Amino acid sequence: MTFGTCTVPLFAIAKRGFQGKLGHDPQELIAAPDRAQRLVHHDDLQKVGEARARVLDRAASGASIEFRMRTSDGNWRWIENRSVPIRNPEGQLTEVEGILIDITERKSADERVTRLARTDSLTDLANRSTFVDRLNHTFAAAKRGASPFAVLYLDLDEFKPVNDGLGHAAGDALLQAVARRLLDCTRQTDLVARLGGDEFAILQFEIREPAKAGQLATKINYALSRPFSLDGIEVNISVSICIAAFDDTCADAQMLLA
Repeated sequence: MTFGTCTVPLFAIAKRGFQGKLGHDPQELIAAPDRAQRLVHHDDLQKVGEARARVLDRAASGASIEFRMRTSDGNWRWIENRSVPIRNPEGQLTEVEGILIDITERKSADERVTRLARTDSLTDLANRSTFVDRLNHTFAAAKRGASPFAVLYLDLDEFKPVNDGLGHAAGDALLQAVARRLLDCTRQTDLVARLGGDEFAILQFEIREPAKAGQLATKINYALSRPFSLDGIEVNISVSICIAAFDDTCADAQMLLA
């Protein structure tokens, strides 16, 4: 949504055009610059300041920036602010002309696309690509002296009979239930992924004692040994778990998944 073009005084960048979805009176914001500053999301303040500095630069032709602003009802919306400096014949900056665009819906769509590319669509866990990427980064960091880690590779032993005997819908429901139990067993800082089919993996961070990985494997084995209920049908499965702890002698991260 375009809020409209506007001509704003110096240091009044991104203050007009807020009355629509943002719900703020632009005149009040112009009269109280500190209040307008407080509407910018804390994480975006630095880049807003940097964009303003670029506009003030004598050689600048303009600046474009995306940032979050708080609405009058306390929500956040993404705004794109395109600003162009206006100078007099002597080259002095007299005002800044800009346009404000509400890009909240576009940002949400972009985030959905990114999330779909990084997650398994069935379980909402990380997918293989995300897991391998994170593993490579964690391995490189550990090589430089960061905390060691462990990889747990899981394979469901009785998944195929369930999938073949009860149907793919039941198989999918079982994989989703397994994913929930794995998340319950792990810390928020650990990464749980579905690599494909009935294969899962866990990246367990900051494991200074190798026994911690074994303790997690025991916890997972117990959690997955409890019966699953699929549309009233009780199903029992077991899981095979392989553990690979970080070893400084490993040539590369892929050896931990071999």
